[in-house]
Amino acid sequence: MAFHEYPRLIGPIPRGTAAWNILYAARTARERPNSDAHEVIANGRPSKLRGRKAFRFAGAIRTVAHVLRRAITLILDVTYTLGHLLPVAT
Repeated sequence: MAFHEYPRLIGPIPRGTAAWNILYAARTARERPNSDAHEVIANGRPSKLRGRKAFRFAGAIRTVAHVLRRAITLILDVTYTLGHLLPVAT
């Protein structure tokens, strides 16, 4: 069976190889922010966009929301961890 005959049945990069692992890691790393962005956007109203500038603006807002969410999560995790590590003075 040749790849050009059945491109959907045979992947060009065999699973488990080093090249496949690199591509898979990059794919899953990219999907994480996308799913976070979908959660942030799902909490708001869907926007009606027209034009390239509007889509760029929406993408920028999504990116800012994602970065803020990650920063707040990091700050809360650190303060929670430090609060449990410090001894309580009595």
